[in-house]
Order: sequence, then structure tokens, then C-alpha cells
Amino acid sequence: MTALAKNMTAFLQKIKMIPLLGPGLGKLRYAATAGWKRDPTVLISMDIKEDRAFILQIGSNDGISGDPIFKLMKKRPGWEGLFVEPVPYLFRVLKHNYGASPRFRFENSAVNDGQAEMFYWVDPKAKEELTELPEWWEQLGSFRKGYIREILGPTIAGYVRETLIRGITLPGLIDKYGIASID
Repeated sequence: MTALAKNMTAFLQKIKMIPLLGPGLGKLRYAATAGWKRDPTVLISMDIKEDRAFILQIGSNDGISGDPIFKLMKKRPGWEGLFVEPVPYLFRVLKHNYGASPRFRFENSAVNDGQAEMFYWVDPKAKEELTELPEWWEQLGSFRKGYIREILGPTIAGYVRETLIRGITLPGLIDKYGIASID
């Protein structure tokens, strides 16, 4: 296990013990940054000013929908990224949207305890037949079967699909790709 993976494991254990730290600090940071709601790239650009950076994005979806990282990655040729997406059809679209540049790497897994697990997601046919879906409908996925129905309502039930997804731990992901630092 690399030093970064060990540090990440220790960090995750500490964060679990302080439940309000992540969300609380995140809200304060967002509130203090003007313009983040209109353009989140402002906040990201403030935090990552370097010409060279490594981005790890877990739950990348299609890489474009509701994603400020895509614009920055395309605009900054010195940035590299690893994009993780468990849903098979979204993973294919993600790879297509980013293209075959060697600075982009892709992992079709779910970050969990490292075990294969059933993952639930919404079939794209839902958008064709259910016009009332919110624009972020395909960004929902869960390890819990009923979660998507709880969020989108009972009419979505016939469109929820399940796939046995490969699991990988965060330290395992870091080791697999030889990640030395994450910006």
C-alpha cells in the first residue's frame, strides 16, 4: 500500500469520527465564495491554481451533466484525471465525452469496501417516457434498492435497473493507478 493510500485510510477513519466536519466546513467555504452557484469552476479554480494537477472524481456520471470539472479539464491541458463511474452506460458515455487522451483514466467500479455489490440506477428510457423527471435524474445511483424510488417517486420503479458492480476501496483505487497526490 502506498503512502498516499495509507494516509487516505487514516484520514477517512478520522473523518468518520467527526460527522459535521466535512459538510459544515464545506458550507462555510461555499458561502464565503461569491459566484459559486452560477459557476462552481470559480471555487475549484481558487483551490487548484497550478498548471499541473491530478483530479480524482468518484461518481463521474457522463462527465458533462452538472459537472464543472469537465470544462476545467478541457481548458487546462496540464491537468490529469481519474474518473470513476459504476453505471455501465454512463461509463461508456463518460469515456466518449473525455476522449482517448492519456491524461484521462477511467474506472468502471463503485468505491465501497472492495466487494462486488448490487448497484441501482435509472434506465435512460425513463426520460423518454416520464417527462416530469428533474434534469439530474440520471445522476442518481445507490447501493440501496429503494433509494431512487424515494427520491423520484413511485412512477420511476419500472425504470430502476440493477447491476452487479465491481467494488474497490479508495486506498485500492489509489494503489491501482499509482496516484502520488490528489489536488
